[in-house]
Amino acid sequence: MGKGEIYMKTLLAPIHEAVAQGFDTMLIGNTITVKIDSDRRVEIRFYDMKTHQCYDSLSLTVTSKTHGIINTQLVHFSSIFSSMTDTTHVNKLRKHIWAYNGKTEWYGKPTIQDINALIDTVVNYINLWE
Repeated sequence: MGKGEIYMKTLLAPIHEAVAQGFDTMLIGNTITVKIDSDRRVEIRFYDMKTHQCYDSLSLTVTSKTHGIINTQLVHFSSIFSSMTDTTHVNKLRKHIWAYNGKTEWYGKPTIQDINALIDTVVNYINLWE
């Protein structure tokens, strides 16, 4: 397991802990799998929208053993996280995860409020399918 994958698991840990309280879960690679019932699962993973290894959203996918993919939702960090100001840029910047040269880290670390809002969004999505 590379450093980038270990770090991605660390980034997913708060979400994993929150959903593990009410469901059977498994953390495989960079994906959390949540067992809703005997047939349905929710897969949660970081998603890069435009730039390879620049993760700016979470992908939430509900799957069924018998029916395949039921629903997919992209949760963009920019719709949940506060923006940040960087003195080198005129505009506010969006927080994202950047993987570069074997390192994976936040560009604009989210606040506790940002992470809690992301966790609430994931838990609410899972509860829709419960």
